[in-house]
Amino acid sequence: MALGYQWVVGYGKRVRFWEGLWFGNSSLAVQFWQLYVINNEQGATISQVWDSVELKQTFRRAVSQQLMLQWDELNQIVSSITLN
Repeated sequence: MALGYQWVVGYGKRVRFWEGLWFGNSSLAVQFWQLYVINNEQGATISQVWDSVELKQTFRRAVSQQLMLQWDELNQIVSSITLN
């Protein structure tokens, strides 16, 4: 959200999950950079990776314990989103 504006995600078909500015003051790619750089779904839309139940992401390498904590935080954020 910036200066009174808010993204309307809708069905999530036109807003990019990682790169779009739809949660907070910066993209999820910036907020979760370490997960973003090893993610295989860069450029995917919200609806392609979130079905309102499960976050569908794969990674190019194993995820460390520190990154698992970030993954849990990201899942909490996404689980609060309702597509309509």
